[in-house]
Amino acid sequence: MTRYTIALRGDPSSAAATMAIEEKMVDLHRDENLAEQYLLAVNPKGQVPTLTSPALPIPLTESLDITDLICQSYPKLLPPTHRPIIERLLADLHAIQPLSLSIPPPEDRAAGIPNPSIEKSLARPDISDAWRDALSHAQTLLHALDEEPVRRAEEQATCFFESLRRQYSLHRKDARAPWIFGDAVGATALDAHTVPFVARLIDAGRTDLVPED
Repeated sequence: MTRYTIALRGDPSSAAATMAIEEKMVDLHRDENLAEQYLLAVNPKGQVPTLTSPALPIPLTESLDITDLICQSYPKLLPPTHRPIIERLLADLHAIQPLSLSIPPPEDRAAGIPNPSIEKSLARPDISDAWRDALSHAQTLLHALDEEPVRRAEEQATCFFESLRRQYSLHRKDARAPWIFGDAVGATALDAHTVPFVARLIDAGRTDLVPED
């Protein structure tokens, strides 16, 4: 979501507002997000994305907070006419626990749930107490894969898409227009977060949650 926001941000409000953003990949498949330095100094949740800067008192660890900061310099992402609905729908979208929708539905799911190797790291006798505490905290996030959080996330996703479809019907005069509020408005922060959300659902085999239209 954050990377797509950066890609769609357009021109800054002024030359002084330009944000020079350098991307650094974190390889989740190699558990780089569970490394001691990352958990203790960058993101205690062991998640991505994270925005760090000497100008920030602490790293920003939520996509929505990073987007809010980018929108301050790139107003195209948050046009005044649509700002209230964009902010409301972004809040609704980010109220959904993404981990809860990161695995296939029960009928298509293999036995067990993917293990991110936290237990293996916790079993090491040579790790620091601070790193052990951080790993234990990250482990609690796996409760998002329990039945009730998954059901709640499914309901939230359904409601979000229903609200989104209403905006499509109100603003897209051309069904081929790629953006939620039509070509005249162009890409907004809501587009930048919705497209990756849909892509994640498709990758996770949760096409049952994505409206056909």
